[in-house]
Parts: sequence; structure tokens; C-alpha cells
Amino acid sequence: MKENQQKIDWQDQVIIGSVIAGAFIIAAILIKPQSYIPRSHNNTTSSSALNRTGNTSAPEDTIVRYYQLAPSNRQEAIKLLSDSWRRRAAQRVNDNWWDSIRRVDVYAFQTFAKNNSKAKIKVWLKYHMKNGQTPCESLIFNLIFDQKKSTWLIDSVEPNSVIQNPYCDAR
Repeated sequence: MKENQQKIDWQDQVIIGSVIAGAFIIAAILIKPQSYIPRSHNNTTSSSALNRTGNTSAPEDTIVRYYQLAPSNRQEAIKLLSDSWRRRAAQRVNDNWWDSIRRVDVYAFQTFAKNNSKAKIKVWLKYHMKNGQTPCESLIFNLIFDQKKSTWLIDSVEPNSVIQNPYCDAR
């Protein structure tokens, strides 16, 4: 009888431990860090808010605005780049790659660092190609705040941060 009781206690402990471990795993999956929560940026809401002010008050807004403009208005998109990056991008303004893009969705952000003058943000993008394909990409942008223009500017992309995927996943 005592041997049977110890066996049940051991089995109960395993079951209870498994339930607790499972609860932690489920909680970890369901609870996402705030920085991973996708921000909704459909073209009409974002562009009307940004066009009304003419400024981009948050670094994320600059990134969204850049990708709204780049497929159809590269000259305006380039104005959202820092001087050093603008010079490099101006040389590629006639790049045919953007001609193959219908639109770009910025569907998630993760902020690594941000203060009043600099920001480092990971961005997840979904490209809607004119040929119907929808490849995705994530990359880390460095942005700087331009005091004269009172706006954030894209300064660079972190080396080796670009990851291209045939599907979109914000993790």
C-alpha cells in the first residue's frame, strides 16, 4: 500500500510540474513584448496625418513615410534621408528596382534604442510587387533627429541586419 501511495505521489508531482511548465510556455507565447506589437499604418491614415503636419514626429513615422513615398515619388522619399545617405541614394534615384514595387507595408517595429537625437529601430516590411509577389524583409535602421527641420531622418541600415523572407513574420 505504501509503495502504491509513493507511486501516485510521484505521478502527481510530474503532472503538476508539467501543468506549471505548460502554463509558463503558453504565457510566454501569448504575451508579446510591447516593442513587437505591430503598429497599424494603412496608407490613408498615415499619409494624411503626416501630410497635414509636414513633419515626422516619431522615428517610426519617418520610416513609414519613406516606404509610402519610395515606390512612386523617390525624390520626396530621399528628403527623409540624412545628408550622407541622401548623396548615396541620389545616385540610385533611377534604380529600376523601385519601379517593380506597387507598395510597401511596414507591419511591425522593435525599438532597440531611442533618445532625443538618435534611434535604432528594427522594421518588418512586406513588399507588394507589381508581378503579384509579396516578399518580406526585416532590417535595423539608425535614425537621427534633425533639429533644423524638426524631423527624424533615416541615417543608415545596420550592417548585416537585412533578412529577406518569402513570407512575413514579426518575430
